[in-house]
Amino acid sequence: MRTTAALILTLIICGLAGTPAGADATRVAAPVAVADTDGDGLPDGSDPDLDGDGLTNAEETGLRTDPRAKDTDGDGYTDYQEVRDPRLTRPPADYRTKGARGANPLERDIVIELDHLGPKKTWFVKHCGHSPGGEPIRDMIERFEEHGYQVFVCVDDAIPHVEGGKDRAKLEKAEVFALRDRYRDDPLYYYCFYADEPGPQLGKTGNAGVAWYATNNLVVFEGQWWLFGDLVGATFMHELGHLLIDTYPANPKAAHLVSKPDVWNDGAHCPNRCVLNYAKKLGVVGALSQWWEFDYCAPCWGAIRGVNEKP
Repeated sequence: MRTTAALILTLIICGLAGTPAGADATRVAAPVAVADTDGDGLPDGSDPDLDGDGLTNAEETGLRTDPRAKDTDGDGYTDYQEVRDPRLTRPPADYRTKGARGANPLERDIVIELDHLGPKKTWFVKHCGHSPGGEPIRDMIERFEEHGYQVFVCVDDAIPHVEGGKDRAKLEKAEVFALRDRYRDDPLYYYCFYADEPGPQLGKTGNAGVAWYATNNLVVFEGQWWLFGDLVGATFMHELGHLLIDTYPANPKAAHLVSKPDVWNDGAHCPNRCVLNYAKKLGVVGALSQWWEFDYCAPCWGAIRGVNEKP
């Protein structure tokens, strides 16, 4: 009788203490983690802006964008920027994808500011200006349109002709960056500068253009191709490719850049029949095909990243 009473008392005490009285007792459930997609402290169930991009979930539903991703189309611009920032919604573009008025959060966008050297002046005669021709730029835009991109090229300032326009060393070390800082209007855009011929200082980087990924800048030495307008567009697209794709192994999607070490093994240039290759590596037939209609190869298109996006 005493044993039975002791057992009952033990069960009562264990029940009050919240501890299991035996092996079959129910365990206390661990707390359930509450989802918070944007890490703002608000649980997803009550957060009006799940991805924290500045657009409400209701707005994103109306736009058909992803309320859980700040950048639905993966072009480096947030959904908010593409529908609210006038620099993207109404870029002052001189050349653009046909029918495109501004950035689209459901379609990848590339916006470029293009400055160029103005003409020299000899006595009272102006000559050798570098205002871009429309046809090669339109050809480049067409290539991007075929692969689902909208491109806007804003031709801006005619920069006074400076010494160093034919000297790549001066352009790289001083002139380009000084001119960029003086004339570039918007860091949201890629920046292109049309210069003169590169001259003998171009050295190891080729002889038609140069790109600096870290600053989203490129130079096209337009004077190099003054007899062949289409090659200016090919050079533009080649140097822009370094900004969009560079480099392997920093960009794992660009492994094809080192897939043929007998052609290229620098992680920056494409070994395929591609505008990111060089004519001397393509051979006569490949070079002529790229001159006729320059384009990236399929692996290069698959390796493109968004503006200012880091691997």
